[in-house]
Amino acid sequence: MEDATFTALLHDANALLTDVMETEMTTKSPWETTISTQSTATSESEDDPMSTDDRGLKKKSKPTYYARRDEIQTLQAELEVMTKRMEELQRAKQLEEFGQMDGAVVQNVLLRNGLKQTDLALASMQSIFANYRAMHGRNPLEVHIRLSADPTQRHGTLKALRAERLREATDFILERVRYLDVRRSHRESESFELPNGDHVVVQCEVDAARFNTDVKQVFDDVVTAILHQEFTIGEALGVTTTLESDGPEDRSYSQSRELTTLPDGAQVEENKAVFSSFSLGTPQLMVPHGLVVLHPIAEDERYPFQPHQRVRQDGTMVLLVCPLPGQDRGVSVIRWSHTHMYKPQCGISLLQEMRIRDMTARSSEIIRNNALEFVLGRAGHA
Repeated sequence: MEDATFTALLHDANALLTDVMETEMTTKSPWETTISTQSTATSESEDDPMSTDDRGLKKKSKPTYYARRDEIQTLQAELEVMTKRMEELQRAKQLEEFGQMDGAVVQNVLLRNGLKQTDLALASMQSIFANYRAMHGRNPLEVHIRLSADPTQRHGTLKALRAERLREATDFILERVRYLDVRRSHRESESFELPNGDHVVVQCEVDAARFNTDVKQVFDDVVTAILHQEFTIGEALGVTTTLESDGPEDRSYSQSRELTTLPDGAQVEENKAVFSSFSLGTPQLMVPHGLVVLHPIAEDERYPFQPHQRVRQDGTMVLLVCPLPGQDRGVSVIRWSHTHMYKPQCGISLLQEMRIRDMTARSSEIIRNNALEFVLGRAGHA
């Protein structure tokens, strides 16, 4: 009686173990499940110590889990062989189809496929670069400028910064347009929001004046347009801009503070250092050229930022005027800018914030067009 009870309990335990193993394998494909079920039935009888085969001999077999694993590995190997065979058949079919085509048609198909892959690769790279800029928002020319309230110290600080800022800006702008044909116009603009809610606008522009003109004269016209921006922007956008500037008469450096008021009452404040130079040639660029560089002032004891009253905006710009390369006669005006608008803390509406963003992007275009009007008008091409 005890032997019969023990045998029944052991049989029930084996059945329970089999049920658990079948439950764990329910995620397999249908054909694997069918094979595994048959294997389970065999393993149950083999694992039962009280069961015997037709010859009355006990068998020692592998557990159900390992049997299933071996079956799965066998099926996977067979699937891999079948997949390779299918790929070979597909390639053979394509070659057969190409063999029936004209040689020019085949070449055109291959060329189009190659161009498509190139386009997809470029699109992927552009997505990577755009995501990096939007995530980090780095300004490649970022520098922390701090000005004291003392006038003498302010001038001393800006004068000391000038040479290094001009050198670094020249290196950057030449590298930025290294692979561009600066004999032709080029426009590139990108705006994005940073994870912290700030907004950034990055622009790169090339304008070529294809007529006989003097580089120094074009540079002076561009500087004049920048100095008159408060009037041109105000007239074009209907805003009011107050500009305060402090610097020497030669304009080699200066501090400029702008306060812009939109028609809806929102205000934008921008405080920046301006450095400029004209050279007949340097080790970096051995042709006559003019350069204007703008950097935001991070801290100013005389004009501290008041983010709870107005929106803060930091602008970085490099503007290069140089002759067209090669034997072409004319001048190229190259501009790169990075404008960082901080997330408003002064309680303006979302609509007002969007208007400020639009104004930021359009302001650069207005200044550029005004500068070109000066240049073309003087040359008689307006």
